Amino acid sequence: MGAQATAYQGRFTAGPFPLAKPTGAMAFAACKTSGGTVIAYDLVLPRSAGGYYLLATLRIGNNTLATKSAVVHLQEAADQAMGK
Repeated sequence: MGAQATAYQGRFTAGPFPLAKPTGAMAFAACKTSGGTVIAYDLVLPRSAGGYYLLATLRIGNNTLATKSAVVHLQEAADQAMGK
């Protein structure tokens, strides 16, 4: 997330993102640029063998439906990674 903050040149915001199924921790970072809004979602999940999975997605544009879809797809990927 720190690298994202230094890479963005426009208005920047970041914070936690609540999960429907609290299997890990999720955060977002958003930046308004001349090319549109860039939103990154990072999901961290504990691995049963130790360590963590990091799942991330990046979206460019102002489409709320696409944002919800990205979050749903991350949660589905998390479920697969966790064997659920």
